[in-house]
Amino acid sequence: MLYAQDATTGAISGTVTGPNGALIPGARVILDGGRGQVVRVTDANGAFRASALIPGQYQITVTAPGFETAAKLTAIASINNLTPVRITMTRAAGAVVEVLATSQALDTTTQTSGSTFTSETISSLPLGRSFSSIVNLAAGVSSSGIDANNPSVGGSSGLENQYVIDGVNTTGAGYGANGSYSIVYGSLGTGINTDFISEVQIKSFGMDAEFGGATGGMVNAVTKTGDNTLHAQVFAYFDIDSLQAKDKVPPRIDPSLRIPLSFDSRNRYEIGFTVSGPVIKDRLFYFIGYNPIRSSIKRTQVDPDQPFYGRQVEQKTETDTYYGKLNWTITSSQSLEFSIFGDPGKLPFGPNLANSLYDAPDSWEEVEFGGRNWTLKYNGVFFSDFLVEARVSQANNKFRRKLGPTTQSHFQVLDVYTGFGYAPGPGYVDGTDDRNRQYDLKLTKIFGPLELKAGYFKEDIEHKGGNSYQGPAGFVDPHVEATGQPYSSGAQVRQRYYMLDPTLVDAAGHTPLSNIAPYFRIVRARTSPPLIPTSAPWEGYFVQAKYSWNNRLFLKAGFRWEQEDMKGLQQTYKFKAADAMAPRISITWDPEGDGRSKVYAFYGKYFEKVPLDLAVRSLSTEIGVSRSDFYNINSAYNVLSNPIENGVSIRDVRPDLASGYGVAGSTNSTHFIGSAGFLTPVLPGTKLPYTTEYVLGWDMRPYEGVSVSNRVIYRSVGRVLEDMGIDGGNNLPYYIANPGENSYLIGDLARAIDPTLGNSVTPTATWPKPKRDYWAYEFEVMKTAPHWTGFMNLRLSRLEGNYEGLFRNDNGQSDPNITSLYDFSLEYMKKYEDPANPDYHPRGLTGEEAFASGPLPNDRTVVANGGLTYQWDSGFSLTTLVKFQTGTPLNKLYGLIDYDNNGELAAGGRGSQGRTPNTLNFDLSAQYVWTMANKHQISARVDVFNLWNVHKPVTYDQDYEAAVDAPNANFMNVLTYQTARRIRLGVKYQF
Repeated sequence: MLYAQDATTGAISGTVTGPNGALIPGARVILDGGRGQVVRVTDANGAFRASALIPGQYQITVTAPGFETAAKLTAIASINNLTPVRITMTRAAGAVVEVLATSQALDTTTQTSGSTFTSETISSLPLGRSFSSIVNLAAGVSSSGIDANNPSVGGSSGLENQYVIDGVNTTGAGYGANGSYSIVYGSLGTGINTDFISEVQIKSFGMDAEFGGATGGMVNAVTKTGDNTLHAQVFAYFDIDSLQAKDKVPPRIDPSLRIPLSFDSRNRYEIGFTVSGPVIKDRLFYFIGYNPIRSSIKRTQVDPDQPFYGRQVEQKTETDTYYGKLNWTITSSQSLEFSIFGDPGKLPFGPNLANSLYDAPDSWEEVEFGGRNWTLKYNGVFFSDFLVEARVSQANNKFRRKLGPTTQSHFQVLDVYTGFGYAPGPGYVDGTDDRNRQYDLKLTKIFGPLELKAGYFKEDIEHKGGNSYQGPAGFVDPHVEATGQPYSSGAQVRQRYYMLDPTLVDAAGHTPLSNIAPYFRIVRARTSPPLIPTSAPWEGYFVQAKYSWNNRLFLKAGFRWEQEDMKGLQQTYKFKAADAMAPRISITWDPEGDGRSKVYAFYGKYFEKVPLDLAVRSLSTEIGVSRSDFYNINSAYNVLSNPIENGVSIRDVRPDLASGYGVAGSTNSTHFIGSAGFLTPVLPGTKLPYTTEYVLGWDMRPYEGVSVSNRVIYRSVGRVLEDMGIDGGNNLPYYIANPGENSYLIGDLARAIDPTLGNSVTPTATWPKPKRDYWAYEFEVMKTAPHWTGFMNLRLSRLEGNYEGLFRNDNGQSDPNITSLYDFSLEYMKKYEDPANPDYHPRGLTGEEAFASGPLPNDRTVVANGGLTYQWDSGFSLTTLVKFQTGTPLNKLYGLIDYDNNGELAAGGRGSQGRTPNTLNFDLSAQYVWTMANKHQISARVDVFNLWNVHKPVTYDQDYEAAVDAPNANFMNVLTYQTARRIRLGVKYQF
């Protein structure tokens, strides 16, 4: 039996037989999900199918001449899944009888592709309130090193997943992260809460041709829908500080480091409601919800050697999540759905960054974030075997840091020698603004045992990203060489000093303080937009065919083509669909033909949708000034005057107030330098990155209510995209390329500039091919019984290579496709360890550390999750949730000499310092439901996270060097522990 459904709907199919097993054609099958009836008639083989069903429970009634009416059968439609049922009719004399029927747990027509969690399961578990908290329950998912909202799926980094809600791709356009994302704050807006969700599906392997754009996993959430009955609920949740345990503070082994801030209190509360029901019975339904969330953390600065000792501050977060949906059942086989949802929020003006507690309020800021999304979807089934799915959607995400009015009223003005702030402040703030307009069209046609599916998709992605400099916009630089264009934001200014009489210098190079006067240099300002506008229309199409032999053997073959036209402010590059064909092939076999077990194999290739941070950083450039000198600045520090023109000679001087004189410096006659930045060329033949996957699986349903799933997964990076250099951009340019494919061109281009390639050990430039190999065995079991349900999954895996992915844990870099990994060639790196090289700088390394293969930061040998819920007749239920993870590799990291940084080179190989400890976490949820008249209910719950208050170390300082040749006294000290025990109280009234 073949079927069709999309990423937001399900399907139910089955066969109707008589008591002797004979197939019954012409039987009338009625499916009722509370929104009117869906009617199907069995074909000559006694089979029926119902596609494009809203997820949820359906009552099934079957009638046929000469047989009793079969009733009281239920089946659940799940997103992007088939629910098969088998119905046996009887010839008894009664009117309506309870039918002997079975609802199969296995879809034996296709490969398994992940895990699905229903609203009932989600509501019973002790979880975070965001839909992203559900993702971590799935096999193949573990923490990534970014944050809990961006997990590692199938060995990927945390910036390689796709997040879809009601068919809207809400993934951030700039970095590929979940919702609104900042490299400073992480993910802040992450979608909707669990009270609005009907189902969440985590596709972590085996994805069909209609799914793409991710080399990690796909998180697909579908929200609740109204029906013919009025439903309403009001809920509240409280995290009260007096109930919480205190987080463990890492030891301070380096006395030069600040004493950590004290944690004084944490409070969080949220309230909300949902209302759903019919507008027109059996035709038009609504669902609306609203959920404001408020949180507060108080900390105190307790280091007497640091500024503002003893000051307590409060950090607040405010989020307002909303949701609305309309469903119109045009006919029993055609429907229209409109959804709108968002999570606008802000961090009110205050010390929102941890280091802000050491700063004056002038440096504090306000942050605005969140998404606004909508989607309109049409589903139609024609002639019972032709399905049309069409959708138009839009996702908007923003992240804005805003300075206070006092700080924003002036430029940042610092003393170039002492750093003293005459007009202090952070100097700049970053921001992003995303809009993604999405279009989908899918057609499915069934020809007996053959199902054909084809689709077209397009996303018109716009991303604005960059920095706004502190101070008011609009200043027009009066220098002769200036463009006359006003600054689009403020400016960073440094107070310098010059000698009034440049000849008044003694033999020691000293000049009297009376011979010194200040001047002012703008070091960063721009006339181009503060947020650089970029875009990337991403589109493609797929075709897929599935053939069935005797409803036991299913062969599916699909092909997907994707292309992305990246457009920066000054440069564009198109990744062609001809270079990005992704095959998806599977074979599934039902060995017994009874729908209780299946064996399957899958091969696929997944192409990356390149985030637009690359277009901002490499295909665009900031236009403005990098040097602009003036004699004067006004008292408000926002207007400079008396420009020093190029050609005027002045002599710099450094005041030494303690000694009573100035130290003479060099003479300078260059006072204005326009800044056009530099672009990173894309090498010819550069193609989209991809990952290949092989899966072999075996699922079975040995007993009623029990399902078991096993699979072996192998994933390997086939191609990556990176900015590549030989000497880190010192004298030779960067290029965007595919390492190991077209990167050989870089050496030829660079030798025309410098035949020695920066004194490389040989005049060649090579970069070892990127490697990321992931092997995993995954096991899942689920059990459903009248009073209890449970699930358990286990992953045994190995992840090794030299390439982490779009996020680097080694140095904490959130720069997808433009990390520092390929900034230097192998031969250039080796020169520092070669005694015969003029740049010899020995540190006991080999020069090959950057590309050496070993266990990657997200490598965890064992990950296991388990949940068990027991429900008593009295209305009381108890749930426990357990998560076990083995540790991750620990490294001894050196910095790059040319960058004078840290966290780059793993000395002695990856994992040379052992591993972090294993962690075992127990969470508990207890609920009690009072059932009153007319189906009214009041429920109360307590969720306890980290029940035993365990404080195992989670992360360590792996930087052996704080900077090049500067040992880090905090090396291998604990940075973070498991979060201490948290308790959340909840209450809900519903009918």
